[in-house]
Amino acid sequence: MPTISHNTWRIDMNTKILEYIIAIAEEKSISQAADRFYLSQPVLSRHLKKIEDELGAPLFIRGKPHLTLTDAGIIFINNAQTILHVEEQMNKTLDEMRRKQKDSLNLLIDAPYHNFFLKRIFPLFREKHPDFYIQYADTNAYQAKKLLTEKKADLAVIATTFLHVEGLECLPVFTDELVLILPHGKFTVPADVTTNQFKNILNNEIFALHPSGSTFRYMEDEWLASIGISPKTVMEAASFNTALEAVYHRQCCAFLPKTRMNAVDPALVDPIPADSPYLFYLVAAYPQNEAFKTPVRELLQIISKQFQTFSQYVSSKR
Repeated sequence: MPTISHNTWRIDMNTKILEYIIAIAEEKSISQAADRFYLSQPVLSRHLKKIEDELGAPLFIRGKPHLTLTDAGIIFINNAQTILHVEEQMNKTLDEMRRKQKDSLNLLIDAPYHNFFLKRIFPLFREKHPDFYIQYADTNAYQAKKLLTEKKADLAVIATTFLHVEGLECLPVFTDELVLILPHGKFTVPADVTTNQFKNILNNEIFALHPSGSTFRYMEDEWLASIGISPKTVMEAASFNTALEAVYHRQCCAFLPKTRMNAVDPALVDPIPADSPYLFYLVAAYPQNEAFKTPVRELLQIISKQFQTFSQYVSSKR
């Protein structure tokens, strides 16, 4: 078996040469590998001979009809493929690092507030920072806390009943209240009714609630449990709009944030007051001691200011 010279560490090549040699091994032909890279066969043959001379061993057996790898060639190809894979992963990591060093933000948004960001917040931010890169995704509080803690997200705007979360800073931007709604006229509702008086009736009603595990489902379940209601039938609704449509069609009872009541048709819905308001908060959450660049700090200011007009925005959608 041919031996490899002791000066292999002196081999002078770039990763393009590795790609050439791998192509020869895959095509089992110098001419076909040359075609792949739009090279002439003599040029590629010279590259191969140079590598073999520096290694002190042939990489291929020149037989007919195809080239076959020598033992040295097998070792070379395996390691060349490893080197190219490492280079690819390194470039991906460096690209990601460069992108993060450039102006960028990985933002999570609680799904019910997605459209408000698209219509009001992002356009204002773009006026100031047109080149700032924002990657955003819908989420809920549970997912957001996990991703923020794992450093897989930079900032999240989420609904929560807690203002203190371990490891996170929570900046309140809006306060709302969860309201129980029924199909209009389905029940006789005295003016001074309390939710407790509806307990027996509501236990037998269908409820449109958010999917299990979501923040709003936790709130809805807690709201109902506080008055001793455990629905026997639940229709999971992915959004407040879906739940409201179901109430409009007299299919079920549901919950809405109080601000969204401004956009509800009062001829189709009866809100039921709680004995005490069930409040929740919309917060901008981020890892503690996070040092944001100026664009992100300005985004936080825009978020805080624009949510002061959220009630009017919802009313305009009626």
